[in-house]
Amino acid sequence: MAAFDDARALLRASVLDCFSNAMLATAPDGTPSPFRGYVRRQETESRTVYSLMTDDDLPELSTLEYKGKPYQLVFQGPAQGRGNDESQLIRQYTMNLIQTGVKRGWSEYTDGG
Repeated sequence: MAAFDDARALLRASVLDCFSNAMLATAPDGTPSPFRGYVRRQETESRTVYSLMTDDDLPELSTLEYKGKPYQLVFQGPAQGRGNDESQLIRQYTMNLIQTGVKRGWSEYTDGG
């Protein structure tokens, strides 16, 4: 089994070396967490959703600055491949845009009302 684990680690490193960038997330307590990963963009009719793909285990509800906007990271699970296969290599985090006008968790006004 050690040879399989070594091969999986090598594949994981190769994928991240080819497609990832050095990034920095901030844990809820303010601790910086450097990691390697990449952002995958998915578009539907009028909505764009970003997912962070990484091998690193990031603290729950960490934040990440992407294209000048702050996002909160929520662990989604193993990345989904084509079909029903789940990745044993990459973790997927949903990136939720942090709205500056939101207070107490919700607001219909841009200033937080």
